[in-house]
Amino acid sequence: MKEDLRGLSCPIPVLKAKKALTEHNQEESFEFVLDCGAACENVSRLARKMGFNVEAEKKDDGVKLIFTRQT
Repeated sequence: MKEDLRGLSCPIPVLKAKKALTEHNQEESFEFVLDCGAACENVSRLARKMGFNVEAEKKDDGVKLIFTRQT
C-alpha cells in the first residue's frame, strides 16, 4: 500500500498512517511519503510500536518511509 501524506501536519499523518496500518493489516509492506520532519518521526514511532521495521529514504520532495512486517 502506498500513501502520499505530504502537505499534512501532525497529527493528521499519524492518524492516517494508523488507519492504513490497522485496516490493511494483511499487507506485508506499506509506503508513506511525508514532507514534515515531526510527522516522519511520529509515523515511524507508531509503525515500530505496531511491529514494523522502518526504512527511510530521502527524496527531493520529502521522505519515503517503507514499513515491513517483522518476522
